[in-house]
Amino acid sequence: MTIESTIGIISGLLAIGTTVLALYKRFKKQPLTELMNQLVDKRLTSKEHQKILKKMNRRLGGFKIKDDYIQKFALKDRGKEAVFLDICISNEIEPTKEICKKILGNDSPTNRNKYYNSISNAFLISIVFLFFGLMTAKAQVPETATTTNISEDKPVVTTLMSKKLANACRRNPNTWGMALGYCTGAETVGDLNWTLALMDEGDPEICEKFLLQLYSSNGYRTFLYLEDTAGFTDEELQIATKVVKYLEEKQEQEQQEQSSGNGSADRPRKVPTVPNNFNEKKNGKY
Repeated sequence: MTIESTIGIISGLLAIGTTVLALYKRFKKQPLTELMNQLVDKRLTSKEHQKILKKMNRRLGGFKIKDDYIQKFALKDRGKEAVFLDICISNEIEPTKEICKKILGNDSPTNRNKYYNSISNAFLISIVFLFFGLMTAKAQVPETATTTNISEDKPVVTTLMSKKLANACRRNPNTWGMALGYCTGAETVGDLNWTLALMDEGDPEICEKFLLQLYSSNGYRTFLYLEDTAGFTDEELQIATKVVKYLEEKQEQEQQEQSSGNGSADRPRKVPTVPNNFNEKKNGKY
C-alpha cells in the first residue's frame, strides 16, 4: 500500500467522521431543559424562538403547543419561569411535577398553584359571561313573539349528577334540603327522604326541578355552588347549564301559549323562587 493511498483512506475516514458528527449534532434530541434555556435567550430572533418551540413540541409527547401560540410568541423581557407558566396556561398544559422537571429541570409548586388559580378565574369569568349572554338573549326577544324556539335535543341529567345533588341535600339540610322540599312539595321528613331516594336512582324530573329552583334563587352563582357543594365536574356543569336553559325556554313557551290562549300576551312570567331567607327552616319541619 502506497503512502498516497494510505493518506487517501485516512482523509476519507476523517471526512466520514466529520459528516457523521455534524449529522448527529443536527438531529440529536436536545433535552427540553436546554431548549427552554435557548427559548429565553434574548439574543435570538423571533424566527429562532419559533423553531425552538417547534422542537419542544416534538419532545412533549402527549401535550401540544398550539400553532397559533408559536406564530405569535414574543419573548419581550420575560424570564424562564414566566415563559413556562405562559406556555402552560395558553396551551392547557398542566404543570405537573413531571412536566416541570422535563422543562425547568426541577419541580415548581409555585407555577402549579398560579396555573390552577388562572384556570379557576377563567372558569368563573366564562360562567359570568354565559349568564349575561343568556340574559341578553332573553332581552332581545321581541315582545310580540308568541313562541320561543326550544332546543331539539333535550339535555339529560346523569345518574351520577343526581346522586351528587342528593348527597349535597343531605349534607346541607337547612339550605339545599329546604330548596328540594320547596320545589317538590315534600312537606314531611319522610316525603323528603323518599324524594332523595328517587334522586339516588337518577330521577331526571326531580333533578330538573331542583336545578331550576336553585337557578331561580341564586342566578349564575348556582353553577359555583354546584361545583363547590355538589362536586360537579366541568362537563357536569355544562350539562346543568344546558338543562336550566332548556327548562327556562320551555317554561317561557308554555306561558306564552297560555297567555295567547287567554288573550293576555303581556302577562308576566311566573318563575318559582325560594324564600328570601334561604337558611330559615320551612315551617319548622326540617
